[in-house]
Amino acid sequence: MCGDRKQRFGFFHDGVFTSGYCYNCGAKFKYEEGSGKLSRNARQILEAFGIHSSDLAGIRSPIFNLAKIEDATIELENLKKIKLHTPEIALPDR
Repeated sequence: MCGDRKQRFGFFHDGVFTSGYCYNCGAKFKYEEGSGKLSRNARQILEAFGIHSSDLAGIRSPIFNLAKIEDATIELENLKKIKLHTPEIALPDR
């Protein structure tokens, strides 16, 4: 974001929150897992690191928003068994 070419940016992830801070310009962001919300600062910083905006748009998907996921009951009668064919291949010699 600030054009600094030195490695002065820190990421932190503790399993719930992901945050980042630029020690040069002070840009920072915080993302809470499961919230589905990504701030403008977070998008700008992650795009500056080369993450494409279409990948960031996926974070707003309902599968990442745990607050909107309702409990569901899965019944065995509704499941269908499928058989996948996986061919065997020989391992390479060493």
